[in-house]
Amino acid sequence: MTKYKSDYEVSDSDSSTCSYNQLQDAFSELYPEAKKIGNLNKIYNGKIRELE
Repeated sequence: MTKYKSDYEVSDSDSSTCSYNQLQDAFSELYPEAKKIGNLNKIYNGKIRELE
């Protein structure tokens, strides 16, 4: 389970720790790709509906 500390660090049950900046950087790297995949998913869902 995730625990939140006042110094913006996040720990999980594995005792690994990430700072807020590290999490923000990871999000910034992954978000554009996730948006592209989401948009492709919408397009493919529309094509599937047309074929049904």
